[in-house]
Amino acid sequence: MTPLGALPAASYAASYGWYLAQTLLALAAVCLIAILALRYGLRRLSVFGGREGGRIKVVERVAVDARRSLYLVDVGGRLLLLGAGDGPMTLLAEIDAATLPPVPERRRLAFRDILSRASGRPER
Repeated sequence: MTPLGALPAASYAASYGWYLAQTLLALAAVCLIAILALRYGLRRLSVFGGREGGRIKVVERVAVDARRSLYLVDVGGRLLLLGAGDGPMTLLAEIDAATLPPVPERRRLAFRDILSRASGRPER
């Protein structure tokens, strides 16, 4: 093993370049794994994501506060409004689907629009 002072300066640069390349490759691999896990893994774990039963569907969920939520659930064609909180889930009402107003269409905003709204600049 040679002392550090005995190596030429070019070998320092080559070894630092190799360490930088290894670090960037490892970072890219970790980012790729995180993206894949978020895109496909959470969809399977999510209530609204992938595991949708044939007879039971969660149509909508609204958080009332940090510990309480309302769920609109379709069970075999019947719409049930359920309340969930610290205790057990409670059936609040059975709703006729014909009486529900249509769901308003939500416009998906581009990141540029969200950023301009947050900064106070007018949207384009």
